[in-house]
Amino acid sequence: MLWLAIGFSMAGAIVLAVTVEWVPILKPNWMTTAAAVTAGTLFGPAQVGVRLVDLVFGLRRHPMTMALLAVGFLALALLLLILPPGLPGAMVFAAVFGLASGLSSIVPLALFGAQGYAARLGVLAGFRLASSAVAPFAVSVALVRLGAGGTLALASGMALAALLALARVPRR
Repeated sequence: MLWLAIGFSMAGAIVLAVTVEWVPILKPNWMTTAAAVTAGTLFGPAQVGVRLVDLVFGLRRHPMTMALLAVGFLALALLLLILPPGLPGAMVFAAVFGLASGLSSIVPLALFGAQGYAARLGVLAGFRLASSAVAPFAVSVALVRLGAGGTLALASGMALAALLALARVPRR
């Protein structure tokens, strides 16, 4: 439970911080505000699309496989932004970032099942809410001190650390 809480908290904080600071993260290095907003329009459809694919095609993968895939997509999306690819690359980032967010919401119910789900989800939510409360402020400070590239590198490192934490969760 501890590794799961750490992994989900870190990944959730990154997702929240990046969505809150979307334009400031994309704009300073190589994008206009309009281009950053345009790229962001793919986030929601990708997030919902991956849930529909899971529902319709019943991917039926182990919940931890889905969690690792979600956080892997998160790390990949952030790494895509370290290189300045312009609007097409930012759109790929937004889509992959949406996939990560969409997949991560599927995992808890599939992992725990219905019995005891609310209590376990409450514990996980406590950790995730605490980290998410700090995340936008931390990213704002990082943007000022490290710039967009440094902030993305830091977020990528955190995503990889979250991936390692989730890899430690035993499979049943």
